[in-house]
Amino acid sequence: MRHKVYVFLLVLICIGCTVFFKNALTIGQNDYRAENIGPYGGVVYQVAVDPENANHLYAVNGSLFQSFNQGLTWSYLPIKGEYIRNIAIDWNNPNLLYVASDYNGLYASVDKGKSWTFRSIPNQSIIINKL
Repeated sequence: MRHKVYVFLLVLICIGCTVFFKNALTIGQNDYRAENIGPYGGVVYQVAVDPENANHLYAVNGSLFQSFNQGLTWSYLPIKGEYIRNIAIDWNNPNLLYVASDYNGLYASVDKGKSWTFRSIPNQSIIINKL
């Protein structure tokens, strides 16, 4: 008799767990959806936040983009057709940005990305993986 009671309790527990987990997995199923709010181009390699203004973001995905509204909209910052993979902000001087190109090396901007200066060794093929 005890054996039947234990089996019955085990079956009830299994049924209860099945119902609970099924409901837990379907609760909120439609509450979340993916939205494409990032810069055009798919994968983002890196995001940097301006230390003076948390609304000002930079994103790197082969190109360089910036946002002034926490990433809701993005604008393109051209750098001579380079393939950009990394960005660094000087925390002591947030106007100073560095970006690394897969093909030509390092570029610097002293005006938050409005203009860029080549900083690597000329006529050399340098790949910088991290800044």
